[in-house]
Amino acid sequence: HIYVPEDAVASSPIAQMSGWVHDGHLIVTPGSEADYARIETDLLGWRQTLQLQEIDFDRRSARLMIQSLRSRLEPDLDKDTIERLVVDVPQDVPTMDPAMKMLERLVAGHNVQHNGNALMAWMISNIVIERNHKDEIYPRKAGGKDSANKIDGPVALFTALSRAMIAPPPA
Repeated sequence: HIYVPEDAVASSPIAQMSGWVHDGHLIVTPGSEADYARIETDLLGWRQTLQLQEIDFDRRSARLMIQSLRSRLEPDLDKDTIERLVVDVPQDVPTMDPAMKMLERLVAGHNVQHNGNALMAWMISNIVIERNHKDEIYPRKAGGKDSANKIDGPVALFTALSRAMIAPPPA
């Protein structure tokens, strides 16, 4: 699920935005800012219906949501379980590089299922790979950080894949 405030849809220079909303690829929330309460409610709902192993966050952009989610889980779970479930994942080269390289191998081996989500395909097309002197890679947004291009969906995929690569199998 990818969420966007309604004001961002109204002011977006991206012509396909309304189509992605119509097709259900983009969830519109009221107002001009991210609706973290809605996202938290959805996450807690998925916890009831899916076998979630972790809920991963970039602490820089969701610090308050992490705290709130942990607080909302306290009546049902002990502190250690909450700490294992709600995980801060840094958005840095050591996290992104192995995940991006693994995804590349999975795609090349035809081991990735894609549901035809046009929004995700567009976001993936917006990624420019930055390579450092150690041949490590990191995703950057085509057109620079102020560009209307978005890469949030693929970055979330890389984050989840990075955790799946190191997480022990469920008990």
